Amino acid sequence: MSRYLFRLSYGPVQPFIAASRRTRDLRNGSLLLLEIGAWMLNEAKTAGRDIRWIFPHEPSAAAANVLQFVADTDDPAGLVAACREAAVRGFREQYERQNLPLPDLATRQFDAYLQFFAAWEPLASDADYPAANRAVGARLAARKALRAFPAAPSHQGEKANGRIHYPPKSPLLPSLDCVLPLEGIEVAESAQDRYLVDPYEFLDGISLLKRRTKSDTPFPSTLTVCAYGAVSQLGDEDAMARFKALVAEAQRSDWDEDPGELLFGKSADEEDAGEQANDQRKRTTHPAPQDKKDEIEAIRRRLRDAGIGLRAYYAVLHADGDGMGRRLSQLQTPDEHREFSRTLAECFADRVPEIVGRHHGATVYAGGDDVLALLPAETAIDCAVELNRLFREAVPGCTLSVGLAIVHAHHSLQHAIGLSRELEARAKSREGKNALAIGAYPRNGGETVVCLGFDEQDESPLSLSHFREHLAKWKEGIPRSLPYDLRDEASRLPRHPLPWVVPGAYQRIVQRKRLQGAAKLPPGWVKDRDSLQRYAEHLAVAHFLTRGGSR
Repeated sequence: MSRYLFRLSYGPVQPFIAASRRTRDLRNGSLLLLEIGAWMLNEAKTAGRDIRWIFPHEPSAAAANVLQFVADTDDPAGLVAACREAAVRGFREQYERQNLPLPDLATRQFDAYLQFFAAWEPLASDADYPAANRAVGARLAARKALRAFPAAPSHQGEKANGRIHYPPKSPLLPSLDCVLPLEGIEVAESAQDRYLVDPYEFLDGISLLKRRTKSDTPFPSTLTVCAYGAVSQLGDEDAMARFKALVAEAQRSDWDEDPGELLFGKSADEEDAGEQANDQRKRTTHPAPQDKKDEIEAIRRRLRDAGIGLRAYYAVLHADGDGMGRRLSQLQTPDEHREFSRTLAECFADRVPEIVGRHHGATVYAGGDDVLALLPAETAIDCAVELNRLFREAVPGCTLSVGLAIVHAHHSLQHAIGLSRELEARAKSREGKNALAIGAYPRNGGETVVCLGFDEQDESPLSLSHFREHLAKWKEGIPRSLPYDLRDEASRLPRHPLPWVVPGAYQRIVQRKRLQGAAKLPPGWVKDRDSLQRYAEHLAVAHFLTRGGSR
């Protein structure tokens, strides 16, 4: 029996989670990924001998999308094949436990959709670990590059009126067929309430399992996350605690009415009132009790009396560590790597939900150095700063880059998560990384993005402290049209104007706006068209984040 270093990777992670229409799908997709890791981990414990865990650092810890361990075996290929089979078997068992339709087709869908890669290398002693670790990394990367995509399994169709009718494709995973029973061109009425779907939600087996699974931990809707931001501005911890308790009760009792929607109400003078979040559907079979509605209405009156506006915008936060590959390459033994995994889990990932919760958000996924969360727009920047600081303390020599997509509650969840990933990649592309990219995506278009360095000094034009000053100034009455006038002016200027042209253009605009004090003077670094454009973008995002927050 020989000793091997194994690395198993499975996914896809972000697409699997993001294939969601409601926030419960989002959260349940994350939990399902963790379960897949647990099924593989338990199979590895059975198939291998004398296992030394590296990632996760111990069998009871949550596995992200990678398993790494040292084990004795005579058949390394058989061990990894058994791990993959355990994932497929675990999915089928959970699917059947929920009593969901067409388990054979759903299992084949999962088997085809699951991406699984493995590499192993003989490990005679701990002294060989650095070379073996590099070898499994290179081999795994090569296998991912050469992966083959199996054909998606097809429904056999149903014969009616002399013709074979095939079900429609899933809107969340379009390569897969719908597994729900149909009546004509709709999901059968008897299946709609049973499986929590709308008439035209033709879900595949994977998406249906995510929808039907009921988590013990309530997860707020997008509109409720927006409501948290408004209630937090009251500065009343008791009011926030009571509202969160109502949200939890609504999800435990399966109210048809979302507390966030009830708080927003149907007043015509509030933004997008009367519409509901993209993860809630209208049902009337189980309304909220009247006394609970009265409590929510009382909070709504307090917000109105305090001049706090309700805005249906929230933030999708996506964060990822910088320099992790370099840090991992410095580890010399399995014990060092395992200790690094323990530190990453206990000092960062396990603490993320508490930090996100303190900022009135909800954590979708926190595994290793990867974080996905939903937050009120009002608290998202503070949360990003705290996560960055925590990560740098937990992993010296590494930093954390963050993308924040500010989107409407009705925005497609899949697209919103994709935007946050694009912003996180933009933050990583900044020189030195360790950056925060914020994107404002209003419903009427005209999105604006700024990229700020977490470690920039105050004198830097792109510093986070200056951006926060902009946020404060809007609350002091800076004209809302200022950034857009500056942006229009920048677009009309020549690329290389004379030195006094840009400051002069700035002065004309601020005089027209009747700005007072220091606001009348342009920043010293605003000297050309591009710098004026960047300044206008900073102001535009700051304006968007504060618009409607107080009136």
